[in-house]
Amino acid sequence: MTKFNATIPTPKPADEPSPAPAAPAAEKKEVNSDSEMPDQEAQSPKPAAAPQPSMPQAKELPKDEELMEPDTELPPLSIDKSREVSEADMDAANEIKSRAISASDDEAIKLLGEAIEKNPKSSILYAVRGAVFLRMKKPNAAIRDCTAAISLNPDSAKAYKVRGRAWRHLGQYLKAKPDLQLGNKLDFDDGTFQVQKFVEARLADVEAAERKEAARKRDEEIAEKERKLKEE
Repeated sequence: MTKFNATIPTPKPADEPSPAPAAPAAEKKEVNSDSEMPDQEAQSPKPAAAPQPSMPQAKELPKDEELMEPDTELPPLSIDKSREVSEADMDAANEIKSRAISASDDEAIKLLGEAIEKNPKSSILYAVRGAVFLRMKKPNAAIRDCTAAISLNPDSAKAYKVRGRAWRHLGQYLKAKPDLQLGNKLDFDDGTFQVQKFVEARLADVEAAERKEAARKRDEEIAEKERKLKEE
């Protein structure tokens, strides 16, 4: 639709999210728990250019008060999947991660970077660091880390949940929806489900507004044709 600077797919019935069995077991010696560090969320994806929704914003829709300014300066990231990680490296990475959990956000980012250097194959380390970045209002850094986590473990529920929240805070609702749905399917939690419901409702509202606007334009065109016919 040109009026809202975006194109919306044909509305489909909303997917009903349903809890699924717990996510697969974590890597050896890693404690892969979403509760370790609360969410408040290889090639790096390009950061979003502006905090604008991917869906058109109808005039009658309330403003999304939780949008974040996109962060544009991302720390370097590389994933060496070929590197051999020893038992000692895994133990050291886990010990550093445990210290990061109770540290301040800035210190946690530093510690988790050290843990990743010890064990660059650990999906949960990237997902946890992504959650810290999101808490620091750095959604693009969170998306970058969670994408790295998913590349290492496609069943990382935490990575999908954090990335989905990050997309939501950038107003990218179409991208947020599948991440949140899959994260909850892998490992359901009510907090993420509430975010998912907000995103789904937001998309439904925009779709309804688009249909209303299309109907208004059709009515105007019909009225204009009838007027011209009468004049003839």
